[in-house]
Amino acid sequence: IMHINSSYWLGNPSAFYSRAGEKVRELQNLVLGILGKKNHKCIITSSASESNNLLMRGYSGNGRRACSKWEHKTTLGCVDVVTENLNELRSGDIYSHMYCNNETGNIFDVKKIAADCHRRGIIFHTDAAQFFGKSENPIDDFEGIDFITISLHKIYGPIGVGLLIIPSDYYLKPQIIGVQNDGLRGGTENVPAIVGS
Repeated sequence: IMHINSSYWLGNPSAFYSRAGEKVRELQNLVLGILGKKNHKCIITSSASESNNLLMRGYSGNGRRACSKWEHKTTLGCVDVVTENLNELRSGDIYSHMYCNNETGNIFDVKKIAADCHRRGIIFHTDAAQFFGKSENPIDDFEGIDFITISLHKIYGPIGVGLLIIPSDYYLKPQIIGVQNDGLRGGTENVPAIVGS
């Protein structure tokens, strides 16, 4: 009986018999609501590192992958171009700039950088692992940002839950094949950590 009950609540969230999937969707909807991104998808990963890799390695556009020199190694290791100068980029490229530096605590004006990118036809991503949860007005602070990376242990949640926020109509090449997360990131979600978030 214990096995049946635990499977029912904490089993595979993708299984039709499981209520665990409700907790996964609860977290996704909560975060999208906090960010004011109802027209986006929330992909659950194991960490911000995986989220950065998933986006940059899974980028399906024809442009180059680029980032600032301030980025975390998990982004720097996946790009074609490292630059602060947006004039070096072209329409169709994707550019990543962190919201808050993990070493210095410096907060960057990513809304301005995103607006500059959009004027040039460049897609914008921010690694907000150090910033999300510290913002007083997240809807305003994340307005105009296409892709967002979040790590829940940075806001006192358990280790093992990262999030990648992407526009609903964006095609991302999955790096882990499966049915979870609309087929964009396979693998059973860490439901106990999700509930603990």
